[in-house]
Amino acid sequence: MELLSVVLILWLLTVIIFFNNSKSLINRWGALFTLLCSLGVVGRIIQFNIQPMVEVLSENYSLLAFGFNIVESLFHMAGLYYAPYALLKLGLSYSKLTLNTRCSSCLDALLHLPIIAMLVIFPVYPFKLYTPDYRIVSIWAVPYMLSAAIMIYRTAFQATTPTERKSKSLTAIIVGMTAVSCSIVNYIAPALGIRSLYFFNIIIATFALVGFVATAWFYEIFGIRIKFESAYESSIEAVTSGTSIINHALKNEITKISVCQETIKLLIKDDPRIFQTLSYMSNATNALLTIVGRIHNQIKAQTINKAPYNLAELIEESLASCAPWLEQQQINVIKEFDQHIIINCDPIHLKETFNNLIINAIDAMEPGGILRIKIGISRRFLLISFSDNGFGIPEDQIHRVIEPFYSSKKLKNNFGLGLTYCYNVIKGHNGILEITSEQDQGTTVTIRIPKSLISKSK
Repeated sequence: MELLSVVLILWLLTVIIFFNNSKSLINRWGALFTLLCSLGVVGRIIQFNIQPMVEVLSENYSLLAFGFNIVESLFHMAGLYYAPYALLKLGLSYSKLTLNTRCSSCLDALLHLPIIAMLVIFPVYPFKLYTPDYRIVSIWAVPYMLSAAIMIYRTAFQATTPTERKSKSLTAIIVGMTAVSCSIVNYIAPALGIRSLYFFNIIIATFALVGFVATAWFYEIFGIRIKFESAYESSIEAVTSGTSIINHALKNEITKISVCQETIKLLIKDDPRIFQTLSYMSNATNALLTIVGRIHNQIKAQTINKAPYNLAELIEESLASCAPWLEQQQINVIKEFDQHIIINCDPIHLKETFNNLIINAIDAMEPGGILRIKIGISRRFLLISFSDNGFGIPEDQIHRVIEPFYSSKKLKNNFGLGLTYCYNVIKGHNGILEITSEQDQGTTVTIRIPKSLISKSK
């Protein structure tokens, strides 16, 4: 049962790694390594579980024994010989070692020499279990695996961002621990005559799977990142896609009308009434183009250009931009934040996000309301919250406020796109936008940005 669990775990890893990006050499070698390891375990299952049953139960033992012996030997060789080779090729690909075609072919030939030597020295015999000399196999297989771990470990030092460094460091730990453990359990221990450690492969496989999933969940491993898309995110993307198409078509047609108006103005200059009517039409089309432009800017995918910026200064700039509305409504602003947090962000888009959240809070409060802006740091996130003591959002509407064109406010020229824009900007920073509200008590919008974006904090 333990060995079957190992096979299932390795097959699961093979499927995840390969089908995430089958065109990537890194993914191909990674998937091949886990597949070859699983074949080696299947060979052991045949040797320990199936062949003894065949010997006891089958009347045609000689034919079945021959077949199972060949399969067991081939699977055993695949796992024992080619798995270290596949792991080494994974390390070479991951480290982005560039070689010309001739050098690459020569290297492949050299790496195959020990494998060919093993096949010659330890051939397959019918009706005999495949038992190579692990002392000889360990001489080259263990260096192959450890070399791969070292190459992947070195890439962590070449990372240019904190997030990339953490991702590559965790990848190096997972691959390194797996390589070292496999070397000890499957090569060094048998070479020393210790065969009882083989069943520790279940621990190695479980560690690899858990480490792989955890790294893919929080960071990235071999280009794989696990992400579960929420219902409102799907809604935003669907509505945004459809609206972009309609927006583009409207803009084209309005532009045509505008061009025709200008042409008619040039042709008809004598009648002031016609000229005035055309001027009214021109103003209307310009207004429509402005509206279309606003909608386009709010729903389009934002390009995030990050640069170090003082977070407190960014909030102060937003408050200064919104000062006329804050003063008009006599809003009391309470600031609870450190003045010395520098983050890597897009200051233009993030400032506009803050502007939207401040204006939303003002619109939701009676004159004399309180707006509380707070910055905090948790284990994983930088937290920025905007809390008001306004009317609040009804419970049956709060899950819809981020949807494009939905708004709980009955204000003129409000398209219901402000929070959609905020959501897209925060998403572009790999962050999360959370909204909590209680009717007649107020609303809190919390921005969660990865802590790794902090570049300086006193």
